[in-house]
Amino acid sequence: MGGLAPGAGGVTRERGIGWAIVAGYLFAGAINLIPIVGASGGASLMRLYGVQVDDPDLLLLLRHRAMLLSAAGLAMLVAAARPSWRPGAGLLGLASMASFAAICLAQGSVGSSLQRVLVVDLVAVPVLMSAWVLSCRTDGDRRIASPPPAGPAG
Repeated sequence: MGGLAPGAGGVTRERGIGWAIVAGYLFAGAINLIPIVGASGGASLMRLYGVQVDDPDLLLLLRHRAMLLSAAGLAMLVAAARPSWRPGAGLLGLASMASFAAICLAQGSVGSSLQRVLVVDLVAVPVLMSAWVLSCRTDGDRRIASPPPAGPAG
């Protein structure tokens, strides 16, 4: 499964699992790319999260956060096509989304805009977790079952 298309031919269990892995990484990656609009400044952050940021230092931190989330999203999108990226990109995405959800739930009360972000993350975490586990199992099985590449003759 070296690219987006998990293989040619009919629908098989392996092909279905391959598509589920790719779809999970694409879904989680796309969700994590959304915050990139917040990197452009306070007005974008207001639209995205419903928060007014008047402190320039806090604005800088939130813009930086937008860049980091987008970098994680980009890594997950690449992982959809490159199985070797999946373990690391999956863990990065899971750590990001699950930690945000845990902090929100521990706080107990967040505004309506952040509640939407929380719900999206609570949906995305099990999707990405499933893709990550399937990927670790199937990509690992494939590496074990595949013979090593032939070296140069001689």
